[in-house]
Amino acid sequence: GNVPARCLIDAVIDSIAGCADQADELVQLRQVEALQAALTTPSCEVHGNSCVLAISTCVKVYKDSKSQTNQRQANQALTQMLSSITQRMELTPGLKIDAGSEAAYRELKALPRAAVRQDFIKSHTDQMI
Repeated sequence: GNVPARCLIDAVIDSIAGCADQADELVQLRQVEALQAALTTPSCEVHGNSCVLAISTCVKVYKDSKSQTNQRQANQALTQMLSSITQRMELTPGLKIDAGSEAAYRELKALPRAAVRQDFIKSHTDQMI
């Protein structure tokens, strides 16, 4: 069949997320910073499974890290990632998404940014990890 070619950024996200079980606080911090940069940089497009993997990795750091600094950084990264994704969706003309995604997007857009972050973390932590 027609399997889309895998982009280099997908391999990069996989490699970064592969360090998720690292207990080392500095590794966790750099991991979150790298994933945040990948998802929020306009010249770097992360889509689909790689996007979900990056977000779920940050949720894992937020949930499991013993470092409050890393939890705070993961929380901030998630906020910026979700904001960036929302902005990209708003600026993409003719974006085709399924009805379920469209309903979720409308719900996401209607919430204040702080509420989006907290609601996302609460509702997706167990499902994503």
